[in-house]
Amino acid sequence: MTGIGSPSPIPARLDEITAARGIAASLVVIYHINAYANGAITAAFPPLHYGILAVDFFFALSGFILTHVYRDAWRSGAYRHAGFMGKRFARVWPLHATTLLAVALIVLAGGRFGLTPEWQPTASSFVLNLLMLNAESLTPELAWNQPAWSIGAEWFAYLLFPLFLLTIDRLGNNALRALLCTLVFVACAVASMQIFHVDLLELTYQGGVLRIIPSFLVGVALRYAFDDLLARGWGTNGRLIDIGLTVGAAMLVIAGYLGLPNEVFWPIIIAMLLLLALRGQSAHPTMLRSRTLVWLGDISYALYLVHAPVLMLIYGIGGKLLHANTTPALLTLGMAAFLASIVAAWLAHVVIERPAQSWLVGLGRRRALPATAG
Repeated sequence: MTGIGSPSPIPARLDEITAARGIAASLVVIYHINAYANGAITAAFPPLHYGILAVDFFFALSGFILTHVYRDAWRSGAYRHAGFMGKRFARVWPLHATTLLAVALIVLAGGRFGLTPEWQPTASSFVLNLLMLNAESLTPELAWNQPAWSIGAEWFAYLLFPLFLLTIDRLGNNALRALLCTLVFVACAVASMQIFHVDLLELTYQGGVLRIIPSFLVGVALRYAFDDLLARGWGTNGRLIDIGLTVGAAMLVIAGYLGLPNEVFWPIIIAMLLLLALRGQSAHPTMLRSRTLVWLGDISYALYLVHAPVLMLIYGIGGKLLHANTTPALLTLGMAAFLASIVAAWLAHVVIERPAQSWLVGLGRRRALPATAG
């Protein structure tokens, strides 16, 4: 897995983005707890209905960070796509496979007590999930570790990463890049309705690969715009950026209460990602740099993947075996599930995610050494 080139020098710690990633993952967990609690949370706080759009924030963030890391190697000719894909595989697949197996074990154990999932646990869909082919409309429904459809979409974007880079790099004007991203979003939105009859930002197993394209592309473009804004001194006024972030968060909440279309949220999410990146350049302290939130961001990938099997287990035991079916009981189980998901995510991050990634990357380097020597 050598030959990718050295990462771009990081101008400053991106703690704000890391913390925001943790908050976004937590929103996804609460969104799914709400489903188990029969909508009790959205009844009190309607904006949570749009919590699944945090996935689109992840998609844009992925494009931004990968461009941040590999753009210099791309421009210098040191980028090697095979090495890039090897490192991405080491990053995402081990924990994905582990949580998929955990769901399979829960399904098998539940069957002994007469508990069956709402989806059909077929061998073919399991294999497609394992191969990260769960966002190409190859499966008939959202199954197994259901949030992991986005991992399949991410894998698709990784495969096309050079094309994203080439396209944005060739456009030397941020206005043209913004126009292209807008046109791509509109084209994908139209295609989603024509092909799948589903809103673009609600696609999962049907066509999640289509959903990720505009968000990943705009993340790549934002990394280029980030440089230009830094050169103009936009990253120095932390207080002004904080105002922008507060206004953006308020706009998301208001749009949620008004029940506006998903498309309204997309540009706000994108703008907030850019503001978060700029906020990292200011020395003025911010709550998003707290150790707790940054730690939550560090385990956010694990939290995103482990929370579904945790919820299955807790609600399977408490909701069905113990007959906890009232709203207070379901919300209490939700609180327990949220805390259990945090603990499980930390353990998965420490025991599985990081060691597996290090081992696979090291294995790739050792295999590349003989070829380099030869």
